[in-house]
Amino acid sequence: MTPFADQRPVALILFVACVVGEVLRDANIRWHPCYHLRNTLEGLAYWAHQESPASDGRGLLDRYRVRGAFEDLFKQFELDTGLAAVKAELVLGHLERESGLLLGEGGGLYGLPHLSYEQYLAGCHIGQQATFHALAYEHWQRDPERWSEVIFLSLGRMVRGTGRETAASWLEFLLRAAL
Repeated sequence: MTPFADQRPVALILFVACVVGEVLRDANIRWHPCYHLRNTLEGLAYWAHQESPASDGRGLLDRYRVRGAFEDLFKQFELDTGLAAVKAELVLGHLERESGLLLGEGGGLYGLPHLSYEQYLAGCHIGQQATFHALAYEHWQRDPERWSEVIFLSLGRMVRGTGRETAASWLEFLLRAAL
C-alpha cells in the first residue's frame, strides 16, 4: 500500500457526496446531505464487506438493498415514501453513472470500484459505532485476513478524531497478540 492510498477514497467520496448534495439541495431538501450520504455509503461498504467476496475480494450488494438504504435516509428527513424513492434513485444514478463510485456488476448487484474503497469505508463505519470493540473483535476472530485492513484503517481514522483511547487499546491488544 502506498503511504497516501487511504486518502484517495476520502477525496473521491467527499467530492461525490458534496456533488450529490448540491443536486439534492437544489431540490429544496432542507438539510446538509454530505455527512448523511457519506454515512450511508460507509454503512453500505460495511454491509458489502460482510458478504461473501467476489473473485477480487469485494463484497457485492443487491440493488434493492442499496436503494433501500438511501430511501431510509431520506425518510428520516420526513420525505414521503414517493419522494424518498425519487431522491434515492437520483443518488443511485449519480453514484453509478456520474461518479463511478458504485459499479453495476450484473444481476442487479453493485460493488465499490476497488477493495480498498470498501475497506476504508467499512472501517469508517465500524469506528463510529458504540460497539466498536465487540464488532472489531468479532470480525477479527471470524476472519482476521479479511478484516485486519478494515480494523487498521478504522484505528487510523480514530487516532485523528476522538477515538484515540480506543485506538491505543486496540493497538496494544494487537501487539500483544502478535508477540
